[in-house]
Amino acid sequence: MAVTYVDNALGGNATTTSFSITLPDTQANDIIVLEYTHRGTANGTIGGTYDGPAFTQKHDQQYATSTFSGKTLYSRATGNHTGQKVTGASLTNSCAAIITIYRGAVTTGDPLADATIVGEQNDSGDETQAQITTATDGAWVVLVVANSPNYLLSAQACTSPGTLTQRAERLSIGGTNTSIAHASEEKATAGATGAFTWAQNNDISGSWAYAIVPPNNVSPTPSISTMLMMGI
Repeated sequence: MAVTYVDNALGGNATTTSFSITLPDTQANDIIVLEYTHRGTANGTIGGTYDGPAFTQKHDQQYATSTFSGKTLYSRATGNHTGQKVTGASLTNSCAAIITIYRGAVTTGDPLADATIVGEQNDSGDETQAQITTATDGAWVVLVVANSPNYLLSAQACTSPGTLTQRAERLSIGGTNTSIAHASEEKATAGATGAFTWAQNNDISGSWAYAIVPPNNVSPTPSISTMLMMGI
């Protein structure tokens, strides 16, 4: 068994001081990752009709000289929460919000703790940030980038595992515009990812990277030499 990406859900495309996201199908122990950005630094008030455990804030990234911020929070599904809503309120000026759902992660403890989170405030024209180092074979590497104004992202990547697949992105035209994007991929072997890069219009932004913990019984992919010895 290994971690897999399941689905995403998006907030509105013209949100300002609040957002609402409707959840797709989930199963017990799915990891529901909520990420949002707004033109303020305070934490929003998270609510809605979602009846799973309260969301735990994992990271708070300031950017653009600390006048904007982006957040990562998570909850562990207790069953099928389809149609339930996750909301955010008490935000500033403009906000954008996304949810990504992963299955098969470790079932106890912090599922986003396989690496020390690294975040940066990025200057205009600097679409790069420092690496993270995963602790476990089969961890999922995640890169989140938030902008205001709102910019489409592409070509998210690092040295290992390489290209990161964009799982969710929301551009909001509410207020003075914001956007957030989440890209990820499995890293077969524990260790350093190398620096992260992506493409966007040049502007000040915030970015952060973390890794999802694989299940305790995950088996590393055998090396080519090992497979030859085993006759695979």
